[in-house]
Amino acid sequence: DEEDEIREVKNSLKSDRVFLIKSSSLRQFAAKLSYCEIVLTNDSLPMHIRAALNKSVVAFFGPTNPSHTGPWSLNSRVLLPENP
Repeated sequence: DEEDEIREVKNSLKSDRVFLIKSSSLRQFAAKLSYCEIVLTNDSLPMHIRAALNKSVVAFFGPTNPSHTGPWSLNSRVLLPENP
């Protein structure tokens, strides 16, 4: 289950400032993301929302090319695997 894996990562960070964001609508999800100090995510919707809001985001990329799919924001950082 993906939520179990996320909780495992969250618990390993040993911080009370890490949250799993769940929402019932896209608007609610974007609003919750807008209040975060920083978001760590994969190369997906949360990354694009944060970039559009010009908010800090760190995005983990896999096989996709960040020069084609963003994030396009000065407050963004991209992490790539050593051996894609």
